[in-house]
Amino acid sequence: MPTNVNWSEQGGWTTTGDSGRGDDCLAAYVQAARDVPLDLPPDTALSYGSLGYVVLGRVIEVLTGTTWDQALQDRLFTPLGLHHSMTLPEQALRHRVAMSHLGEPGHDPEPAPAWDLMPRSAGPYGRVIISAGDLARFARTHLDGGLTPDGTRLLSTTATTAMQRREIDVPDQWTVSADGWSLGWTLYDWNGIAGYGHDGAAIGRYGYLRVVPHAGVAIALLTNGGGTRLLYADLFRELLAELAGVQMPEPFAPATTPPLDLSLEPVTETVFAASGAGAAFSEDYMPVVFTTLNDGTECVYVGMRATPKVP
Repeated sequence: MPTNVNWSEQGGWTTTGDSGRGDDCLAAYVQAARDVPLDLPPDTALSYGSLGYVVLGRVIEVLTGTTWDQALQDRLFTPLGLHHSMTLPEQALRHRVAMSHLGEPGHDPEPAPAWDLMPRSAGPYGRVIISAGDLARFARTHLDGGLTPDGTRLLSTTATTAMQRREIDVPDQWTVSADGWSLGWTLYDWNGIAGYGHDGAAIGRYGYLRVVPHAGVAIALLTNGGGTRLLYADLFRELLAELAGVQMPEPFAPATTPPLDLSLEPVTETVFAASGAGAAFSEDYMPVVFTTLNDGTECVYVGMRATPKVP
């Protein structure tokens, strides 16, 4: 087991570390993370991050007696017939895999300097390689209440329902277009029409999944560069309206046109639009949300991650 894991702490955003390529990488990651402090007390706020998902991945390893990668293959990919889904870059060599592209707005994007920059331990929080078709098939299982395409039960009805049940409201309703969170899914309320899904982003790659249960509709979009958030907004607004009667909210933007002296422009008294932050999270602006938690702690949400106010 590696004796040293180099951590990168990004001001309340996330904590990552490379614990090697061995089958013990999650165990090493969790061991090394034992002294990483909490940004906020438990049960006070939702803050999007990576460490918790690595811990969950390690729990799966302990319960199944195998690696997280193999558990995902045996318990999800194979039963669902997801033949274009994998977790390791060497497995992707068998397929036509898109290259990420980067570039400034107004210029043609260029191929990223490397295809894969994530350590193996990133798997549980963001290193599943999957096709758009397989992503839609995965969503179909949840629409069908946990059944595989041949009618075999993969998830119990209780577990499937629990995964879609609201656990917490989200003060930042714009970064991933969600107003609540369940056990994994982000939750949406489109003028009374409920939905769930998730967004994902890596270097030059973005993914979007929206599921509308009442209409039996799932829409998946995977991209490898360019103005992806603008494409998502235009495409999903049209498709969800046509296929599911959903009216998506208007693009996030400030309430006033002239910018203030600061880089933040007001939307409400506690919600601000940060311009020039890139289009990874919102069409033209990144939401910045100031809120007070139920224990009285003042914090700010940037990119769905909560950072407490420093006295």
